[in-house]
Amino acid sequence: MPRLFSSLHHHLFPRLVPEIVVVVNGSTDGTCAVAREYQCRVVVSDDPLHPGAARNLGMEVATGELLVFLDADVRVTGDWARRLSWIAGRTDGSDRLLSGYRYFVPEHPGFVERHWHEPLSRLEPRYVNGGNLLATRTAMRILSGFDPTLVSSEDVDLCARARANDISVVLDKELRTIHDGFPRTLTDVVRRERWHGAGDASSTRRLLNSRATCLATVFLGLHLMVLLGLALHWVLTLVGIAGIAGLCTGITWFRLRSQFVPSPVMTNVVFYCYLVGRSLAFIDGVLGAAGGRSSVRSQPAVQPPTP
Repeated sequence: MPRLFSSLHHHLFPRLVPEIVVVVNGSTDGTCAVAREYQCRVVVSDDPLHPGAARNLGMEVATGELLVFLDADVRVTGDWARRLSWIAGRTDGSDRLLSGYRYFVPEHPGFVERHWHEPLSRLEPRYVNGGNLLATRTAMRILSGFDPTLVSSEDVDLCARARANDISVVLDKELRTIHDGFPRTLTDVVRRERWHGAGDASSTRRLLNSRATCLATVFLGLHLMVLLGLALHWVLTLVGIAGIAGLCTGITWFRLRSQFVPSPVMTNVVFYCYLVGRSLAFIDGVLGAAGGRSSVRSQPAVQPPTP
């Protein structure tokens, strides 16, 4: 969080002096002290909230008509500050607007960021990341805020509901932020996607409508084929391995299309870990439903690189 505050002070002040509300969501790392050091309004939730519920809590406390949502592991840029100032000067309380953009990778990207997030950042996103999102209060009132019940993907849901309600969703590349919380190891990828997938596993409707869940079921089926081949016939094992390789390659091509990647093989490895995480989330959801308990997992913590 100090990196976020430092970037705000460096790029935004004194161009624009906003009201800053910090929602401390079950944190035990001294966030309250840091926020008060920067003279922010602090709202403390003793129990961990889902991301959407935490954002709604901050929105209720804020008094402005233009709401900006930033995650603690994000840093704003000069472009972001200039664009926000321009929007703030031309937006009033009656506008129905939701805007923002995807995150960009840090200045010195790690292995996973180079082979996954950096190529993805060159593509046009389909929705606005919740940790770099701005909206008018009018728009958020119409939408009743974020869905507080979602474990993850609350930003995808918000953008879909906005479009369904004829609210403009503007993907604005000038609102550029740097995300220090991207996974930096393959283990981090698995943990992150297991958490992201928990949102799809939260209901049968979301499960059936999730492309990632469909891919995860195919992925699990191919691994089952490999195991059956070890017991029955080697041809099944070869077909299963070829299917897994083809699935990862197909996802790489579909997600990144013509974007340059340093090593297609390493990118396939990253997407393999992506599917492992989504498959674990699917299994968590099935076991949770069978046992009558929630499959919700806490958001994985990814430590930002040391500055």
